[in-house]
Amino acid sequence: MISRINCVFKIFLITGILFFVYAINNQAAFCFNDDAKALFYNANSAYQKGEYNEAIKGYESILNQGLESGNIYYNVGNSYFKKGNLGKAILNYERARRLMPRDGDLISNYKYALSLIKEPELSGSEAWFVKLTNLFYKNFTVDEITVFCTFIFLIIVFVMILNLFVKIKRWRFVSVISILVITFGTSIISITQRVLIYEKEAIVISTETEARFEPREDATVHFTVFEGMKVYVIQTKGEWCKVVRPDKKAGWIAKSDLEKI
Repeated sequence: MISRINCVFKIFLITGILFFVYAINNQAAFCFNDDAKALFYNANSAYQKGEYNEAIKGYESILNQGLESGNIYYNVGNSYFKKGNLGKAILNYERARRLMPRDGDLISNYKYALSLIKEPELSGSEAWFVKLTNLFYKNFTVDEITVFCTFIFLIIVFVMILNLFVKIKRWRFVSVISILVITFGTSIISITQRVLIYEKEAIVISTETEARFEPREDATVHFTVFEGMKVYVIQTKGEWCKVVRPDKKAGWIAKSDLEKI
């Protein structure tokens, strides 16, 4: 009886691991229709010729069809970078990072683009558990973390059911369940944090803009934000957005000066 249960557990564990490995090594796939294939080919050709406006037009036409891909966003970012449009380049690199966070070329180009922002990167304080989850999950997409979270939950259920039929030593059962629950909890925190942040993240696309204390042109200037900087939109009023920098400074800037990731 015990040997059969152990066998089932091993099969379940191996299947889950293989499924997870498959998930993290395969980006969200989409099928190119003939029109999208032609647009992609023409956009790549335009990029090679240095016709970056045509390349951007082609890539964005594919995205407008709902065929979202990290590689497409990466190509759009490269095209804008070649044009000298730092804000749009970083914007699309950020979009690409959400879909393929471990891509080496993307990471290199993204870091280089960030180094060109006029003001050094601003950092703010984070809760210890947020730093912990970022440490473990920063190189995974939301979909990948969701798959992992689901797998851990199934393992928890399996171990608890197993304990009903086979008397596992109490210390061993508590230890295993505790580790699994902590892992499950951190993954849930990571997913929640990502979703909440993703809705607010935006990139400054104008060369330089002033953040004011109130949503008016004649309001007092609080600070300046530069092209390519990441901010968090917390409120919108007409043509103005109230944004927060990573260092927690808040101010109002024109909606046209930024674009949400």
